[in-house]
Amino acid sequence: MLDLGAGAGTQGAWFAARGFDVTAVDISPRVVKLCRAKGLEAHVASFEDLPFAEGVFDATLAMSSLLHVPKPHWPAVLAEAARVLRPGGLLCVGSHGGRDHEGPEAKDPYDPPRFFVTFTDEHLRKALEARFEIVSFGTIDIGHENGHYQVAVARTGC
Repeated sequence: MLDLGAGAGTQGAWFAARGFDVTAVDISPRVVKLCRAKGLEAHVASFEDLPFAEGVFDATLAMSSLLHVPKPHWPAVLAEAARVLRPGGLLCVGSHGGRDHEGPEAKDPYDPPRFFVTFTDEHLRKALEARFEIVSFGTIDIGHENGHYQVAVARTGC
């Protein structure tokens, strides 16, 4: 499986400990080193230019990583995720959402403020349906004033 936007590799390491063959990708060389320290195969790469052949992964996990991708880049990112998945492969996306937003959050304590993208449930479904068949879609109330957490599982064409 591909851990897309793996961060420090915590989720990838969890899957690897349970027998999955995990490859991690992140744009940050610093966090790729953290992934490697956890024993993961890890690569520095952009979501729009993955260094893998077509159809090499059974699944891609993108948990709280695509929320930093500007909306105009989403079609290319989803096309690239679909390209590296085998036919029938699964993409799991987890993201904050429930409202359409792009840019820094007003109350972000970081300096400089971080960039976030969120979608309404309908708009996230439409973005995914451009490349995938949605298998499941749900939301989790996280008690946030700006929305909820969205979890989607989608499949590439068979």
